[in-house]
Amino acid sequence: MGTKKINFLVGNESGQSMVEYIMLLGVVMILTFSVIQSKRFKDFFGNQSPALNALRNRMIYSYRHGTFGSEDNTDYTSTTHDTYKVPGENNSRFFSPLDTYP
Repeated sequence: MGTKKINFLVGNESGQSMVEYIMLLGVVMILTFSVIQSKRFKDFFGNQSPALNALRNRMIYSYRHGTFGSEDNTDYTSTTHDTYKVPGENNSRFFSPLDTYP
């Protein structure tokens, strides 16, 4: 009878997988928070990170000029603004009719 009782206790595994998933989730959360709180992660993704500042400058330039670029050295009083002229070519990015409108 003693072996039957032991098999009954060992055979009842209801809830074991849920406990294992909770423990696994706890380990993943601990690892995630330890990585996020590290100095190296904060240097790369912090407020003054070079990677995010480069991405920010590229997005600002693309929004402002409608073309790819990263550094805005445009003189807004001249006719060589990147929005109006294609860099390296002598034409405009905008289209106009070939004939004058009547």
